[in-house]
Amino acid sequence: MNDIIIKLSKQLDFEDVGLVCRTIGKTKDGKYKGLFLVHKTSRSVFTRFNEVCGLGWEDEYFYDAKDNLCCKIKVWDPEKERWVARVGVGTPSEIEKEKATYSDALKRASVEYGHGLELYHMPKIIIDLNENQVELIKGKHYLNRYRVDLKKWTVTYKWENKKVSSLVVKNEKGEIKCQIS
Repeated sequence: MNDIIIKLSKQLDFEDVGLVCRTIGKTKDGKYKGLFLVHKTSRSVFTRFNEVCGLGWEDEYFYDAKDNLCCKIKVWDPEKERWVARVGVGTPSEIEKEKATYSDALKRASVEYGHGLELYHMPKIIIDLNENQVELIKGKHYLNRYRVDLKKWTVTYKWENKKVSSLVVKNEKGEIKCQIS
């Protein structure tokens, strides 16, 4: 099982990570700054588990006693000839709540096997935003998705000795928006 865990916890491929804007604040001088988080895609979970485990893994969804959607990922341990299970609890997002909850539960369960664990060690990513990139909805600032397409942004980082030693975020034009060394 240790060999499986090592392979599952290998650094994510850069095409399997993206950015999400967690919150936007306005500075005293009226400028906007966004706090961004690096996240992994659900597709990255399926891809990695299929590569490492082949048909020797399964995911199952259920509701717990508190009515939270959970995902249980089971991996076959050939050494002990038994299934090993890990569970993650999903939380809904503001967009596509049901789909996001399933995705979140799957991604959280996969972390229990080490997949994407480096994302929990990412530095704070603060990016300056222009006024036209921000919209105000019901008193809260949001990223204007018509002006900022985060799916076209890239995140690259170096993960060594269980920490992120460098990180670069580029927008769709290839401009560096954040660089941490």
